Amino acid sequence: LWQTLSAIDRPGRLPLAAVLGALAVYTKQTAIVGPACAFILLWCVRPRLAWTFFAWCGGLALAALAIALATTRGEFLNHVLLYNVNRFAPDRWQLLLSIILSQVICAGIAVAMVVQAWNTLRPTSFSAFRDRLTSDPAARALALGLIYFIARTLMFPMVLKSGASDNYLIDWFSVTAVFVGLGIVAVAAALRNGTNWPSALVFSLVLIGLPLQAVRLTVLYNGVKDTAAEARLSSVAARIAASPRPVISDDMVLLRRAGQQVVY
Repeated sequence: LWQTLSAIDRPGRLPLAAVLGALAVYTKQTAIVGPACAFILLWCVRPRLAWTFFAWCGGLALAALAIALATTRGEFLNHVLLYNVNRFAPDRWQLLLSIILSQVICAGIAVAMVVQAWNTLRPTSFSAFRDRLTSDPAARALALGLIYFIARTLMFPMVLKSGASDNYLIDWFSVTAVFVGLGIVAVAAALRNGTNWPSALVFSLVLIGLPLQAVRLTVLYNGVKDTAAEARLSSVAARIAASPRPVISDDMVLLRRAGQQVVY
């Protein structure tokens, strides 16, 4: 995303942005959100550059796919499209809710700053919006952050499948941290200069909510340890380690913990 912002004024950096986008997708399929958001921003500012970016990403992705198919005798697609399909697990909403609630102050600051960003960027017309993004690098960065935050929030349902964990929200928390940072900077600047005060919600969440959340999480994670669950996992790992035959499991970490190879 950073390279995309740079490429608007320096188109020579566009291939590097495309390489990073293609690598991201092959690292984790849900990372396609990044290149998609980059394309949207480029299309808003310089449509021709956006389609050039799309062509670069598509060409690199197809080249990587051809190499993967050739080196795996076609098994790459089977693994991605068939073996790696996890069933829908609606009960995982409890995991999603618990994660969001554990960071509710950060989420609140981020949402408030996203609303403020929207009000700042809200255009009277698309042509006026394009003109502003073309002439104002700060507005471009804010717009890209806004687009990425919305897109990542829409990806929440991806957690609702078997095998999903809180690592599915790493990207969402990353962009959330950016908007939390904007909130902290706004509060600090207002306290220093005495002007441009943020909303009362952002002010109170930054000065009161964040310290309380930090203390709560420190106490929570230092004081809670599920020893019973850890004992059960250790018992299963010991049985796997003692097996003379390969063991197939959805939990690859457990296999590696037991010293077994992961069977695909």
